[in-house]
Amino acid sequence: RPDIYTNIYIKGIPDSWDEAKVNEEFGAFGSITSMALRQDPKGRMFAFINFEEPEQAKQCVETMHLKEVRTPEEIEKAKEDGKEDEVGPDGHSEGKLYVQRAQSKAER
Repeated sequence: RPDIYTNIYIKGIPDSWDEAKVNEEFGAFGSITSMALRQDPKGRMFAFINFEEPEQAKQCVETMHLKEVRTPEEIEKAKEDGKEDEVGPDGHSEGKLYVQRAQSKAER
């Protein structure tokens, strides 16, 4: 059932975040049983995190999806450049986390 899940996919992770920072931000929602932090060929960070309980994963998605992760300085610069609400080539807002249920290959 797609509404019961423990594995989430995250993209839009700032370059400055390491595994400890990702663990700190997402571990606040519950016990993480596994985590894979990777970079795509363009150097963009993404992660898969598996929680112990479905409620933890759901709460994480509800709280962290579209969370602003730019510094106040980065937001100010984006405003000055007219790129405050810029959307990347994948249709996702720049500077905000994308956090959703990880989909199986068959679903994508």
